[in-house]
Amino acid sequence: MQLKGGTVNWNNKNYLVLFVLIFVSSCGGEGSGSGQTDGLLNNEHRIFLTSQSYLGKLEENGQTGLEAADEICKKHAENANLVRDYKAVLSSALVNVKDRLVIRGSIYTVAGSNATKIIENSVDIWDADSTNLLNSIDRDENGSFTPAGEKVWTGTIEAGTVGTGTCNNWTDQTAGSQGTIGNTVNLDGKWLDIVLDQNCNIQARLYCISQ
Repeated sequence: MQLKGGTVNWNNKNYLVLFVLIFVSSCGGEGSGSGQTDGLLNNEHRIFLTSQSYLGKLEENGQTGLEAADEICKKHAENANLVRDYKAVLSSALVNVKDRLVIRGSIYTVAGSNATKIIENSVDIWDADSTNLLNSIDRDENGSFTPAGEKVWTGTIEAGTVGTGTCNNWTDQTAGSQGTIGNTVNLDGKWLDIVLDQNCNIQARLYCISQ
């Protein structure tokens, strides 16, 4: 490279073009959209309610129980052209939800180009009784509003551990079995557990969150 006094000769247009290309490459080359999927940065999480409600016996794509719940979330995400891996915010008697989800950053609902922050810090998701949600989880996978006060199967208490009911690990849809539910109208720990288990023959939605 031709130098004058130890500096680049910027009168040479070739060097100037080369510098610009190197600078753009080092910045990712995609502007503000770099590192974004499903409307958010890759270190952020998108959460939604399923647009469909389900009985306590979960079945999808040949799977049952927790595996079916994750398949349901995957189906809803794919139908909405979302590309991330989505899992259900759901515990069973064998697995606590906090142990099967990986939460690294802030959590949002998304509608088009608008993102609404639900949780600032990842540690707060299992501490809603001390740190309330910032906003209600009131959007489905398409970003559409859902009615206020929707029931949601969670099988989980606010600490992210299994609740008192799991509809026999999400394989039972009879009135003789019960499951722990949350309610979308609540910003405290009742978004996960309203402390009143419901019979498994009712229909409720699922929370799905990106990984």
